[in-house]
Amino acid sequence: TDPGTAQVNVCAHDAVGPPKPVKRLNEQGEEVDGVSVPVSIGPPRPCADNRGESSVVVDCVVSPNVLADCTADETGGHRDFICQLALHYVESKYKLAMDRKYKLPRLKYKGDPEEGAQWVRDQSKDSKVAEASAGDVHRARRKAAPTIALGPAPRAEVWYAPGG
Repeated sequence: TDPGTAQVNVCAHDAVGPPKPVKRLNEQGEEVDGVSVPVSIGPPRPCADNRGESSVVVDCVVSPNVLADCTADETGGHRDFICQLALHYVESKYKLAMDRKYKLPRLKYKGDPEEGAQWVRDQSKDSKVAEASAGDVHRARRKAAPTIALGPAPRAEVWYAPGG
């Protein structure tokens, strides 16, 4: 059976912080530089896909700086990175297996924005210093657990709306 489609809106709001550089441990336990991109993931909401069939839509809210960088990158590499990141976050939060092949429809937003309201935690008082913990070392050394496929992955469509 076809699991239907999952549609992901990637949109921006000032309440979501900008990306910031971080240091992490790789699988060999070595420190590497990276970037943390804060994303607020909303709840899945029912909607209809472009054929009128049952689907779900999830909003992924990022910093306006992220969408500005996507628009400025003429290669499309940054936009693809953000779309893949959004799909990964939706998969992780809702335990979905999503197909990584996505479409970028012309429609700027799928669904009713009023239904997609989210609460975003104020991070202005969060600590600015982070240290690698023993848990980070353990996770870096641990091999990935095998996964079991529960059926075909839903088709994914990413609705990308640059600011404005």
